[in-house]
Amino acid sequence: MKLKGKNKIFTIFSIVFAAIVSISLYFAFIGNMTDVLVVNQTVRGGTQITESMLSVKKVDKSSLPDNYLKASLRDEVVGKYFDLGLTSGGVLTKDNISVSGKASLIQSGYILYSMKDLETYPNGLVTGDHLNIVVASSSDGNKYVKTIENVPVASVHMEENVITGIEVYVTPEAAQLIAFAQANGDVSVGLLPLDYKNTNIEILDGGGFISSQSETNENTSAE
Repeated sequence: MKLKGKNKIFTIFSIVFAAIVSISLYFAFIGNMTDVLVVNQTVRGGTQITESMLSVKKVDKSSLPDNYLKASLRDEVVGKYFDLGLTSGGVLTKDNISVSGKASLIQSGYILYSMKDLETYPNGLVTGDHLNIVVASSSDGNKYVKTIENVPVASVHMEENVITGIEVYVTPEAAQLIAFAQANGDVSVGLLPLDYKNTNIEILDGGGFISSQSETNENTSAE
């Protein structure tokens, strides 16, 4: 009988202990949750933020970046602009909100061009850096390599500390070259030093010599 009594006490103690642990874990989990602002639709960079685009979602703080926006800031971000595009459900961050749209920052004669899915990006690349963009492709059976010099980087897209895409300021002609090479050839980018000067690098064609026709493409270089 004594043994049964001890077993009963042990069982009750185990149940009580398990209940305490479960309650503690529950409140610890709830305590680590916070309400954040998310977009309820896919938006493009430069889009003005409206009330209808935003929703509130409860998220575990450990899964959020340090610069996330709390739900209490909803009224403050309405009317501002997204610097970068977000897919539906994306969390708003301080770095992705600007007072004016990106269109106001684009110089006359240039466009803001998005580049994704490059094989590699320079280590340490940040907004404000300058690049040489090298496009290699073929036209009418002739291969060529063209360098678009001194291209400003408008923004850098990151996921888990890995660069997944960039936005750059280029002329419409340069954007066409890049798009054509991405579809039919290869595109690579090189990070430039601060004192880099344009050298008007000529087109290299499939024959291995410098094309004398590069003068016709000078307008494609981003200064």
